[in-house]
Amino acid sequence: CRAPKVEATREATLSIPLGGYDITVHDAGRKQLARYHYLQSPSRVGAVEVAGDPDKVRVAWRKSPERYVAAYRVYGAVERNGAYERIAETKETEAVFKAGGKPHAHFKVSALTSLEVEGEASAPVEDLFRAAYRHFELKQFDAALAGFEHAAKGAPGHAAYVEYLGRSLLALGRHDAALARFQDLARRPGFEIPGRQLEARALAAGGDV
Repeated sequence: CRAPKVEATREATLSIPLGGYDITVHDAGRKQLARYHYLQSPSRVGAVEVAGDPDKVRVAWRKSPERYVAAYRVYGAVERNGAYERIAETKETEAVFKAGGKPHAHFKVSALTSLEVEGEASAPVEDLFRAAYRHFELKQFDAALAGFEHAAKGAPGHAAYVEYLGRSLLALGRHDAALARFQDLARRPGFEIPGRQLEARALAAGGDV
């Protein structure tokens, strides 16, 4: 435990509960002067979400309510049960990574105290976009479509799922269904231009222009 930096007086009292992890310093009137957390392990991080696209992946999680949590560590692995490596440490509640040649597809997050005590990592969460996108790159469009549909059910607001659902449908010759997806994409802030460009492609492929 780091030494508490409290001005020494003859009137101070140091309290160490037998069943706890807090060290508390009081004055003679029992007014709390300082509290220090000693090697307490943080709770497991919850609500971990992973949202990928062709170039990057965003990992986000719920902020810990425990006041002694100072940072978070993010771990990634290619396979769910494979070896996880630490890929980030941050004080924020999200981290964004570029998709490399062999990107991580599964992620865990743990909380870290100011005394470098790390809590149990969260359950692994898969980047569902990455799995479907691999099929798309291999031109396995039926498998890609199924993967993007599954991903979109869990996160319908993620634009990359909508876009690649449409692209998969377009590759399978399902022009009307693809057009509906691209129209949805074009209504989303920030995706108006690519959505309309893809709408035009779907219309041309269907012989409507």
